[in-house]
Amino acid sequence: MALTTPPEPLPTKPGGATVKLRQGTYVGAIIPSDPASYPKAVDAFLGIPYAQSTEGENRFRPAVALPDSTSTFQAAAYGHACLGANSGRPEGEDCLNVNVFRPQQQQQRDSQQRVPGEVYGVAKRAHQLLPVVIYVHGGGFNAGHGGERNMASFVSWAREDIVAVSFNYRVGAFGFLPSALTAREGLLNLGLKDQMALFEWVRANIAEFGGDPENVTIMGLSAGAHSIGHHLMHYANSSGPVPFHKAILESGATTARATFYPTHPRHLVQFREFLVEAGIEGVPEASIFPTLRTLPAATILRASKVLWDKYVPSVTWPFQPVIDGPNSLSNSSHHSNASSSTTAVIPDLPLLSWQQGRHLSIPVLTGFNTNEGTQFIPQQANTSAEFRSFFTGLIPGFGKADLDALEALYPDPVTDPSSPYKTVPPGMGAQWARLDAAYSHYAYICPVLQTAHFLSTSPSPAAKPSSSTTFSKSAHNSYGLRSSVGEPSTPAKPAETPASNPSTAEAHNSYGLARPASSRDTTQGNVPVYVYRYAATSAWGTANHGDEAAIVAHDMLVINASSSTPSSTSSSSSSPPPSSPSLNVSRPGLLAISNSMHTAWTNFVVSKQGDPNPVPSSNSSSWPAYVSPFTSADGKGSESGKIIVFGEGNDERGPKDINGTVKSQGVPVGMESLTEKEMEMCRFWWERVELSEGVGRRLDRGRL
Repeated sequence: MALTTPPEPLPTKPGGATVKLRQGTYVGAIIPSDPASYPKAVDAFLGIPYAQSTEGENRFRPAVALPDSTSTFQAAAYGHACLGANSGRPEGEDCLNVNVFRPQQQQQRDSQQRVPGEVYGVAKRAHQLLPVVIYVHGGGFNAGHGGERNMASFVSWAREDIVAVSFNYRVGAFGFLPSALTAREGLLNLGLKDQMALFEWVRANIAEFGGDPENVTIMGLSAGAHSIGHHLMHYANSSGPVPFHKAILESGATTARATFYPTHPRHLVQFREFLVEAGIEGVPEASIFPTLRTLPAATILRASKVLWDKYVPSVTWPFQPVIDGPNSLSNSSHHSNASSSTTAVIPDLPLLSWQQGRHLSIPVLTGFNTNEGTQFIPQQANTSAEFRSFFTGLIPGFGKADLDALEALYPDPVTDPSSPYKTVPPGMGAQWARLDAAYSHYAYICPVLQTAHFLSTSPSPAAKPSSSTTFSKSAHNSYGLRSSVGEPSTPAKPAETPASNPSTAEAHNSYGLARPASSRDTTQGNVPVYVYRYAATSAWGTANHGDEAAIVAHDMLVINASSSTPSSTSSSSSSPPPSSPSLNVSRPGLLAISNSMHTAWTNFVVSKQGDPNPVPSSNSSSWPAYVSPFTSADGKGSESGKIIVFGEGNDERGPKDINGTVKSQGVPVGMESLTEKEMEMCRFWWERVELSEGVGRRLDRGRL
């Protein structure tokens, strides 16, 4: 199962601009303008290191800062991806590098003619600095690289100029090797610490590229979004400035999947298996990490891959982030060499951090795809016993009562005539759609909605400073999820801002659900959160995990890929951005969806308030801020639970129809509200989040 994609074949040319940093001077490349793919020429600075190599004595240690240098380096090609990235390009341990993209016309501000070799940066005035977006890649913390999303395209198609950053961080065993020993050595979550090092590098250097360090958005997909969720907790508990101001989380959340203590039995077993595969199972504990630093990198990579392959079918993946804050329940002590002043990356159970208000309150754009689970679930499961077995292995804390409730919530397509999960793609087992629905809600959809719930119902006090800035329905389709209901976008106003809101402790009960209306104020907080669902289908006729990535980036290599002739009678259409020409593409529906999503994402990046509006669509409706429907017993209200939908009914990337049926462009932008059934499903999973956190058992309610 591939968790990442090769880097985009960027059409770079030599002779780019130069940027002078403390660590050296870097000569970039040029991506020339092309009306069909890059409407604005882009300056690309590729493979610039943001930390030292992680080989040798730096292996299994936090990233080390670079020394000052007066040398000049080429930055015209991607650097090494990190080992295990599955990147399709050279990989190595000298992989902590960053890519920066900016509009080339930025060089011509103040009527200055750009010339090859021009040094650009500190002389620019602050009011000319551009908004910045940092992309955090996905890959299940076991793969991935900065080049997986075409951020040059993201910059080139933006209506207003922005600067984009992508980068690598360590993955697999090199970046995430949880165990009691790793905890005592102070070496947990190295991949997340790499991300934090990059954020600091951007804060210190991005002005030299024309970027504004006071308007930074972090954006991530899947594991990248999970990571951002953890950063929302970490920086609320750290003493330093917050290096970002807004966040975009695509298909991910801090409560998504599992975040255990490093001493959870799953991690202890997998750590022991890793040592066996690396050939050092008999090494004394005190010598394990010194020995690992002397092994060939290929040996560690092979051991990492063996474990990954073993645990893929059960989706109990090895090498994951863990809670690294001190806690008696972790059954481990921290190494005396670990600084007591060091703030934990994941200080506590994410659910507790939400409930106790220990998180940043900043603008967030987040969402999910209709069928998040299709890539991960067992493809050939046919019986209800296999359905139960999958979730028993995934969530060991599930008891019989939990499994019975799960089965009732997602009816068996084999035995229940009313089950909405009967239709499956050719070659798939009878439980496929049922597993997809349940796993999608567990791992992605309900965690995303939980993030939106907590943020939208939390009070919005001034957040920690970042340098000088402060922040104060549908029917279900044959796969058991949503069908196209033909509901077009309708104008909607953002949620009103209340004068006050109860504290987070008062607003949420021990499960993270809202207390009854009679016991608390149900007014919403004023932290803007925007929620989307991506519905355009691809493989299997479903909207799968990660399908939105190229659409958000406005990547014409995907949008204009070969496909069958599109329908000329779609239910809606959308004009391209004003800055782009009219394009004759093979997938016009996807182009309309991309125009809307890309514009919304870049609007959010540009706006210091984090506002994605206006969103291009057939009737130019607005994207309303999310109002949680879980804040009262009935969840009623005209704006309650309303989310935007991109691409309902579009199947231009779907399987070829043997009958030559014309593809549908669908509806680029629509609006819907969460249904009672969806809320019931999320309540089920929210009440069991703690079974996938900490030690994997229900908490003592007295602690909450």
